[in-house]
Amino acid sequence: MIAVTGELDMVSTPHMRDDLAIILAGRPQRLVLDLAEVSFLASTGANEIVRLAHATADDAVALHIAAGVHNRQTFELLGLAGTLLSVFDTRADALAAFTS
Repeated sequence: MIAVTGELDMVSTPHMRDDLAIILAGRPQRLVLDLAEVSFLASTGANEIVRLAHATADDAVALHIAAGVHNRQTFELLGLAGTLLSVFDTRADALAAFTS
């Protein structure tokens, strides 16, 4: 699990990318990206999440996004929720979906 807080923009996105690379190097079977505390999701952050979705799919890693209601709407407007991304409102919902 990785939790991101604050703004996910062109300054912070590279840091998230680096953290995700370390996590993915461990070859997890499941990953929750918790964005519930992200107050601003810039296009660079959304693009990185799309890149992450493709990378995890290639490596057979189940990716769930705990987006919070506000970021969930962004993913829905972009047409990513339910298609490329498994998006949930809370971390608990994202974790529970692994077992259902």
